[in-house]
Amino acid sequence: MKMTYQRLSRYIRDYKYAQHKCSSCGNELSRVRLLCSGKLITHKDIMAMDHPVSPEEWQEFMAQLEPVCRFCSTICTGRKATLFDIEGFKAHLVSDNTLCLATVREYVMRMRRLDQILTGKGLTVARLPDFGSPSQWERLLPDKSRINYRIALTKYACYAEKLSDTAHEAEGSV
Repeated sequence: MKMTYQRLSRYIRDYKYAQHKCSSCGNELSRVRLLCSGKLITHKDIMAMDHPVSPEEWQEFMAQLEPVCRFCSTICTGRKATLFDIEGFKAHLVSDNTLCLATVREYVMRMRRLDQILTGKGLTVARLPDFGSPSQWERLLPDKSRINYRIALTKYACYAEKLSDTAHEAEGSV
C-alpha cells in the first residue's frame, strides 16, 4: 500500500478555508489568520512550507494551530502589554453586545498604545494612579488624541472595577 503525502502548505490552506469562527473571540471569520503556538503564520511562511507531510504529521502540526480573526491576531501577537490586561479587556468588551467590533478594536488599540507610552516613561503597575483619580491620569495621557485615550481608559476602569468586585466576591465565599 502506497502512502500518500501532501504538501504542508496545501494542508494549511485547506484548514484555513474550513474555519468559520475565531478561536479567541468567537466571531464569524471573513478572513482567517493562523497562529502556530501563539506566533502568526504569514502568507510567505505558508508558501515556504512546501515539503510533503504524512497525515499523522499533519495532525500533530494542526494541534498547534489556532484560527483567529484579523483583530485578535493583532492582540495575540507583538509586544505583550505590561501595565494593562489587554486580552482580558478585549474579552470583556466583546462580551458587551452593545459595542460594535470596530469600537472594541479602537478601545483595545488605544490601551495597547497607552501601555507602550507609559512603559516607555518608566511606569510600572505599582506606580500607576488609581482609576478614580482622573487628574493624575490626565498628566500621563499623550497630548494627541487625549480625549480618545480618556474614553478608552474609562472603559478599562470599568473592566478593572468588575475584576476587583469579582475578586472580592471570591474571597468572601472562601
